[in-house]
Amino acid sequence: MEYRNRVFGAGERVLLDGSTFIDCTFDGCIMELRGQQSYKIRGCKFGKLHYEFLAGAGLGFTFLRTLYQLPDGKSRIDNLFNSPIVIIADED
Repeated sequence: MEYRNRVFGAGERVLLDGSTFIDCTFDGCIMELRGQQSYKIRGCKFGKLHYEFLAGAGLGFTFLRTLYQLPDGKSRIDNLFNSPIVIIADED
């Protein structure tokens, strides 16, 4: 689904997977990421947000949180986000 110039407000749930957001505003909404489909965000504005990482995204987030808690975790996370990322989609 594609959203343009949409305002997502307080308590509204926004599923990122499979969606494109162009020039939207996110303020007070709950951003849900399942990690099952890619998504695009372009030219959007962000206020206060709440996040829910579900399914595969939850597992990935747990891994990042564990990595961050290591003695050199912050630098590991910085390096991770400054490195090329390879995305491998599961094939059924």
